[in-house]
Amino acid sequence: MYKSLILFLISVLFPVSFLTAAAAEGKIKWPEVRGAGGYIAELKNTSTGEITRTELSIPEYQVSVPDGDYLFRVGVYNRFGKNPRFSNWTELKVRVSREPSVNSAPQQVSASDQKFALDLQGKNFLPDTAAFLVNKDSRYELQTESAQNGELKVSYSGNLPAGQYDLLLINPLQKTTRVPQFITIADKPAVSRLSILWRSSVLPGWGQYYAGNFWRAVTTATLFTAAAGYYVYSEINYNEKENTYLGLTGNVNDAAFRRIFLNARDEYAAAGTTQNSAFYILITVYALNLLDAAFLNGPYLPLAEEFALQPDFNFRNGETTVMAVYKF
Repeated sequence: MYKSLILFLISVLFPVSFLTAAAAEGKIKWPEVRGAGGYIAELKNTSTGEITRTELSIPEYQVSVPDGDYLFRVGVYNRFGKNPRFSNWTELKVRVSREPSVNSAPQQVSASDQKFALDLQGKNFLPDTAAFLVNKDSRYELQTESAQNGELKVSYSGNLPAGQYDLLLINPLQKTTRVPQFITIADKPAVSRLSILWRSSVLPGWGQYYAGNFWRAVTTATLFTAAAGYYVYSEINYNEKENTYLGLTGNVNDAAFRRIFLNARDEYAAAGTTQNSAFYILITVYALNLLDAAFLNGPYLPLAEEFALQPDFNFRNGETTVMAVYKF
């Protein structure tokens, strides 16, 4: 009996963990102790300190608890069912394995980056969640930096061929999720939204060209040039009509002069309307150029690597320092 008891005590000293597919259920078994009058299992929730005690007649404990971290130990009664001898507490980690889900938007990185990191938002992430990038028949494993239920941080070191990759996440018990075309590896270095925007604000079409969209750049530049030309023409025409109208002299009671006067006034008013319309067209084309540069210009990184924003919180002195550096 004592040999069996020693073996039993050793067997429950090691940490135990469960990964289940649907619910936090499983079994803990240990060697039968000869002459034992029964067993008592104690399960302690490390978060609340609550202890659950279960009387057992066989060397087996059915685990059915919520996901979390626990401590577990077993006591052995003597043949009279009294005076239990307990093992030491051992860790019991209960994890429910479900299909992971990703809420993060597709991303793009540059092919020149030797290392990049992804901060994935979603659900059902575990420390044992495996992450891969899949492209046709090739699969590249990502290194897990940290994992929580709603956030998974992974990274990759090395060169990846340019192209689009699916994101494959695998939880224990083959609970998998595949996100098509989640990562785009770009041949050219990724550019920032701000880099595109300020160029387009200086010269419409420049930002689009900088981002690699040649035909968008040509279209934007052509439309803006046409709108600017039309506005210049309307401005010149307006000035001519204004000078003609204001330069008229004569007797308003003369019928011929009156016809000339009224005609000049109408042309002057029409030229003013045309000038206003040309101005609104020019402003609209310019605004659409900025909108295209900022939001509609295809996939690229929100911020380039040259951008850094790092807050420094000093709780002791109640100060917060924010430093930002950007290189175009």
